[in-house]
Amino acid sequence: MSHDSPSSTPRDGSILLKGKRPELIELIAATLHSVKAYDLPAECERLGLATGTGSEAHSSKRVYVRSRLQGLNNDQLLQLGRQVEQDYVSFSLSEFLRLLDDSNDGQTVTELTRRSIFKALTDVDLFGELPLVEQLSKLWPLSEMRGAGFEANLEESVIRHCSNNEDWTNAELLEVVGALSCSRQMFFKLLEAVVSPNARRGKEQSQLVDTLNTFLKADGYHLRPSGSVSGHSAFSVARISGGVSGAPKNLIFASTGPKPEIVIQDAINNDIRIVRNEEHCLVYDRPIHSGVLTKEQMVVWWKDRQGIQDDAEARRSLSQRLMASLASDGERNVFGVYYRAFKDLREKLPALIPQVYLHYDPYTLAQLGGVGRLSRQRMDFLLLFSDAGRVVIEVDGSQHFAEDGKPSLARYADMVAADRDLRLAGYEVYRFGANELTGHGSAERIETFFRRLLRKHAVVPGAGLAQ
Repeated sequence: MSHDSPSSTPRDGSILLKGKRPELIELIAATLHSVKAYDLPAECERLGLATGTGSEAHSSKRVYVRSRLQGLNNDQLLQLGRQVEQDYVSFSLSEFLRLLDDSNDGQTVTELTRRSIFKALTDVDLFGELPLVEQLSKLWPLSEMRGAGFEANLEESVIRHCSNNEDWTNAELLEVVGALSCSRQMFFKLLEAVVSPNARRGKEQSQLVDTLNTFLKADGYHLRPSGSVSGHSAFSVARISGGVSGAPKNLIFASTGPKPEIVIQDAINNDIRIVRNEEHCLVYDRPIHSGVLTKEQMVVWWKDRQGIQDDAEARRSLSQRLMASLASDGERNVFGVYYRAFKDLREKLPALIPQVYLHYDPYTLAQLGGVGRLSRQRMDFLLLFSDAGRVVIEVDGSQHFAEDGKPSLARYADMVAADRDLRLAGYEVYRFGANELTGHGSAERIETFFRRLLRKHAVVPGAGLAQ
């Protein structure tokens, strides 16, 4: 925001500040109270307010500021509040504005969800190996908040009840600091700190993330991988925007021969078993936590599956096996460029999984009389960014829109109908023409696409930027 007159604010203050104008005036006045009296007239002028005399400011800094705020309309007052919040450190003002924005966008985390999360954290060391008071103070200014009893401030209360006497539960502690009614942003910061790799890692972290997500999803949010710290996953809360319902259970991919024949071994658990042609495909048979499957996870799985000890050899061997399932130069180019261009992302890089079975029809086309009941049984490539974030990449040769060498509207219609079904199921679908993926400029084209895709899914910096 610029230092122009507050009159340039978008006209939303009248709605947002309904009934809250006096509170905002007091918060701005309290924040500017830190300015020396002899500097206050110049600071008010810088903020676009009417100036006064130094003696007037010396008389009462709060009165001086209040008197200049009263003449602003709600839009001007709101803009000024946001400017002061940017220029000064004030938890109370920042939190007021965050709550104001929460009420405006209608995307809440309900008290019911928060209490359910508190209950789930009952037997958890909130910040794991890290000191409780120190970590809470990074979120809330405990030393500036009123004590819960006879203590001078809330920091002393937390030390007494959580460190010395241990007579507060996590739910009681979180309610006392304000997590039940705080802004959405503050609540999310709390959850991100609780599941931070600095606090907990490995199975403990993944299980807690899964537990918290069962409650967050009711309000349309989830914790999703957002990076790593020394090889351990970090998470941030994000809005669930569409996406696929359910978690991945059966991943059959990289087929190099006839379609595998599958039977349902346990219909109740949705357990399947390949009874024929298993040697031509791969089956990833490990849990896929939070719907994310990375290249490094696949390498670890491959090492164990093949009994390979050396990491470099395992990567080489897995790459050769996956490459063998690809049917065209375009597909091989996509695969090669992806792993070469983003190898520095290491454990953050989602696996680019080739030739993945999506639908499965136990009958052959001959048995069906040449009429397929399920189109596109196999996807060219799949990336699993999260439970909801699944991306399909298709490489289109002439067989996708032609029959016997002639354009076929029927074949094209089948292809776009299958795309619609996938998108309605929550998948992202991206198509490339085969000629885009070979020849001059193809590597740059492929790398640019994947960089934008990884940004969109917050794997590389600049999430959501279409560059």
